Amino acid sequence: MSADSSGPPVAPAPRRLWLATPVLLGAFAALICLRMPEIILKGRFWSEEGPIFFVNAWTHTPLHALFFSYGGYLNIAANATTLAARWLMPLELAPYITIAVALLAQLCVPLVLLTTRDGWLQSWPARLAAITLVLVVPDAEEVWLNSLHIQFHLGLCCAIILALQPAAGRVALMRYAILFFAPLCGPTAIALLPLFIARSLLEPSRPRLAQIAALGAGAAIQLLFFVHRDPLRVYAFNPVLFACTITLRHIVEPFTSPAYAGAIGSAIRTRWAAGFVPHKAVLLPLLVFIPYGALVYRYRQRSPAIWLFAGFVLVAVATYFGARSHLDMLLMTKVDGRYMYVPQALLSLSVLALAACLSGWRAMLAWGVVAWLIVVGAVDYAQPWDLIANGPAWRTEVAAWRADPSHVIQTWPRGWIMGFRPKG
Repeated sequence: MSADSSGPPVAPAPRRLWLATPVLLGAFAALICLRMPEIILKGRFWSEEGPIFFVNAWTHTPLHALFFSYGGYLNIAANATTLAARWLMPLELAPYITIAVALLAQLCVPLVLLTTRDGWLQSWPARLAAITLVLVVPDAEEVWLNSLHIQFHLGLCCAIILALQPAAGRVALMRYAILFFAPLCGPTAIALLPLFIARSLLEPSRPRLAQIAALGAGAAIQLLFFVHRDPLRVYAFNPVLFACTITLRHIVEPFTSPAYAGAIGSAIRTRWAAGFVPHKAVLLPLLVFIPYGALVYRYRQRSPAIWLFAGFVLVAVATYFGARSHLDMLLMTKVDGRYMYVPQALLSLSVLALAACLSGWRAMLAWGVVAWLIVVGAVDYAQPWDLIANGPAWRTEVAAWRADPSHVIQTWPRGWIMGFRPKG
C-alpha cells in the first residue's frame, strides 16, 4: 500500500506560513487567557477537578490516583495533571499546573490545523478562519483552561486528523500521539473510530492503518480496563429531544444572538414539558442537514468537508447519548456547553472546507456563512458566562484555611467545596 492518492491536494507549505505558526499559536494562547482572565489571576479548580480529582491525588497513592476511573471512564489527563499539581507545586499554586496543561491541550487544535499541508488550509484567509472558528465556538466556556475537559480538545484534534491527508515526520508522530492519548481521556475520540476505519477502507495506506492502530490501542485500553457503568449517568437516545438539541445547539445558537437562542430553547422545553412534540424543532435539522450532507458528498473528491460533517454527526450522537440524566437540560443554553463544543467546531470547519473548494457565487455564499459564524461566535466569546468566568480566589481560600483549619475551601463554580481539609 502507498500513501493516499485520493482526496484534496496536498500543497507544499509556503515558508512564510510555517514561520507564522508560532506567532499564531502565541496569539491564540493570549486570546484563550484574555477571555476569562480571572482564571489566571485568581487560580481555580473547575467543578470535579478540585473536589474529586485533586482530592483523590492528595489522599491516595500516585499509582491509584493516576488510574482512577470516574464518571464511567478513565480521564488520564485530569488524573495526571492534578497528580502533578499535588506533588510539584505548593498548595497555594496547585491550580496553575492544571491551568497550564489545559492551555497546552487547548493549543493542540490550532497546532494540528497550522501544521498541515492540505491545500484547503494553505491560504491566509483559510488558516485564520479555521483557528478563529475553533476559538469562538458558542457556549464553550466549560472547556476553557481545565484538565477535566482536555478530552474534548483532543477529540476535536482526532476528528480534524481524520479529515486531513496523512502527514510525515514529526507532524505524523504528533498526530499518532494525540490519537493514542485522546481515548484515554474520555469517550469522545472513541466515537470516531468507525470513521477512521471507513476512510482507511476507501483510501488504503500505511499511514491510515497506523492512525487506526494508535486510536484503536488507546480505545482498547479504555474500553477493556476502565469503562464502567456510572449510576448517575443515563444512557438514552430520544430522537425528538436529539433533533431539538441539534436545532438549538447547531442551528439557532451559532447563527443568532444568545438572547434569542435562550428564548427558543425555553420555548422548546416548555412545549416538551407540556407533552407536545415541537414539530418545527424536529423538522428543521432534516431540512438543513440532509441537503447540506448531499452537498458535501457531491464535493467529496475536492474537499474534506464530508469527513468533518460525518464527525459532527457521529460525535453529536455519541455525546448527547450519554450527556446526563436529564436530557432536556441540553435545551438550556449556557448549560452543558462542553457537549456541543466538538460537534459545532466540526460543523463550522466543514463549511470552511467546502468554501475553500468552491468558486463563483457558491464560494461567496459559503464564505459568507463562515464569516457569520465568526461574527456570532465572537459576540458570545466577548460575553462569557459569569458563573464560569469568575469565582473564589484559590490563594485567598487556602490562606483562610491556614488561619482557621475549620474553614472549608471554596472552588469554582460558586457553591463547590473541597471535600477534605488538606494538610499543609
